[in-house]
Amino acid sequence: MNHRLTSASDAPFVFFDLGNVLLCFDHQIACDQMAQLCELAPETIRDVVFNSPLQQRYERGEISSEEFYQGFCNRLQVQPDYQQLMQAASDIFQPADGVIQIVQELTLLGYQLGLLSNTCEAHWDWIQTLGFQWLKNCFETYVLSFQVHYLKPELEMYETASEQAQRSPAELLLIDDRCENVEGAKLAGWDAIEFVGLNELTGQLKKRHLLPC
Repeated sequence: MNHRLTSASDAPFVFFDLGNVLLCFDHQIACDQMAQLCELAPETIRDVVFNSPLQQRYERGEISSEEFYQGFCNRLQVQPDYQQLMQAASDIFQPADGVIQIVQELTLLGYQLGLLSNTCEAHWDWIQTLGFQWLKNCFETYVLSFQVHYLKPELEMYETASEQAQRSPAELLLIDDRCENVEGAKLAGWDAIEFVGLNELTGQLKKRHLLPC
């Protein structure tokens, strides 16, 4: 028997995380590409970008892309081409086709979907160049950390998403691969699913009657 929710007023607004849910990525690829461009060791890049506050400040929107570039250059005493560096840092994403199929199915079923992502301007700009129609067609709102100046799992990030979705916390569902972000959503009053694989996600959505059994 099909127990999926059929009334839009009864269905939760579903937010998907972007990285390693909808798009697979690995920071090591960025480190390797940036290191090759700058003729440095990948470990050196990782220390400056990811093991320091630089990337987190960039994802929070505390600094612009140009300020990220200048901070990177100043720390390492290098000056690669700006566009080439941003491409090396950003050309790291591959679509997670199975999850994207779920997104498209939920859209066809009439559910409201959004993105809730910790990301930076360079990554988001690069993703826009990839021409993913599902990204344009399936999501009603995009809550991106560099634009709203909060990061998951900070409470304000979930509050901002709730405001943009025009739903109460109890009417929101987050799908995210990081347990701290899932716990943050639950503390904010949301339902949340930790993404650990396609089969588990499908089962959790069927359990909530969002997909037909």
